[in-house]
Amino acid sequence: MRRPANARTAHLVFAVLVITVAVVAVTAGRRPAALVATATALVVIGRQVAVGLATGPAWRAVLAGVAVLTLDALGSVAVPALTGIPDAASGLSAVALPLGFLGLLAGPLLLVSPPGRRNPGALIDAALVAITATTVLWAVVLRPQLDRIDATPATVVTSVLTVLLFGGMTGALLRSFLAQGARHAGVGYVLVSATAGLAGNAFKVLATDDAAVGAPWWVAVFWGLAYGGLAAASLHPSGAAVAVPPSAERLTRTRILGLGGALLAAPVIVGLQAGLGSPVDGVLVAANAVVVVPLVLGRVAMLARLYHAAEARLAHLAEHDELTGLANRRAVTSALRETLARVSDGSSPGAVVAFLDLDDFKSVNDGLGHPTGDRLLVAVSERLRGRLRAGDTVARFGGDEFLILCEGDPEAVERRIRETVAAALAEPFELDGTRLTCRASVGTRAVHPGESTPVDEVLSAADAEMYRHKGRPARAT
Repeated sequence: MRRPANARTAHLVFAVLVITVAVVAVTAGRRPAALVATATALVVIGRQVAVGLATGPAWRAVLAGVAVLTLDALGSVAVPALTGIPDAASGLSAVALPLGFLGLLAGPLLLVSPPGRRNPGALIDAALVAITATTVLWAVVLRPQLDRIDATPATVVTSVLTVLLFGGMTGALLRSFLAQGARHAGVGYVLVSATAGLAGNAFKVLATDDAAVGAPWWVAVFWGLAYGGLAAASLHPSGAAVAVPPSAERLTRTRILGLGGALLAAPVIVGLQAGLGSPVDGVLVAANAVVVVPLVLGRVAMLARLYHAAEARLAHLAEHDELTGLANRRAVTSALRETLARVSDGSSPGAVVAFLDLDDFKSVNDGLGHPTGDRLLVAVSERLRGRLRAGDTVARFGGDEFLILCEGDPEAVERRIRETVAAALAEPFELDGTRLTCRASVGTRAVHPGESTPVDEVLSAADAEMYRHKGRPARAT
């Protein structure tokens, strides 16, 4: 594999491409300049993808989009030159522009939020805020200008979709850039590309006095910035991984208001237009629905999943020990109550409750520290859980005390429990370079079929026997 280009090369390519596009725009016009911008970006990004320096679906999407837009730019220059008709390639552009922009939009968004990422919510929030602002820009500034120059319906639809999508992408990339800062120039270059794309499409509308003539030459400079930013991002060492770091997610009032505002922006604008007697912009409502509604629904689904995941975690913590993952006192007491009921009515062959206390565990905490003591508890838990049978229950009852609950013939089960505990603790524990030999005291209480015994009495009996058998202390070497 070839060595990646350094940051200086990326900066140089960006500067040269922008300057070259500006010179071509001045000397030859906007369309040849657009061809230079797209073709150069195609060569640079294509080379990076081919040698494996710009990898993944994000850069492949960008490459595909740039390739389609290069064909469109080539057609806009070559077809009029061959036919003598200025707009002879307009049919090609009507198909190529949406497809090309789709690749340019999808690629950067995949860069900052790769597939499999669990929490792209912050990026969607930023995109929705930017789309809301762009919706106002469209209604107040851009749509009136398109009406003044008698733009075709196809031009209006293409323009509103392009502006809204570029606005959303700019918002998401700005969020990513602010999260990572200047240390990640790859994000900065992609942000420059998105911002230039948004500004270029906006000024293309604002600077056009006649739809038949088109925009002036200087609009092409924005294409130089847009395609130069993508080319530089593919070259920059940080361009291969520009994903925004995960952030905490909560369903807050601000988020709810933001989602509602994004949904209501276009309808409110149209309502104001109708109230003021102005032409109602149905295209804006339709485009806003196509762009905004899926994002809002996706965002709501994410927040709902987070809410259910939090509920599931709370339910798990209610019945499990947070340190060891074993059942906690509440869960094992409930299981014991159900087991004793089955033993009492004769539907169970019996049960044994065993209390297990690590001998002299306090000396481990005092001598080696509480973190080592916690790791010892986890290690003991794993060994016990690994040696007990599937139907058995092992719980952390509190501190260094464990409780084991097993159903079956009391004599056989009691013998099996003691053998299991002895085998689990037979080998020393290796904890961060410390070899720790651990012993435990075990007390049991057997319950036979037909015997009706309260939960507290069973626990007290097992606990009392355990303390009668307190053994030798744990020792570290």
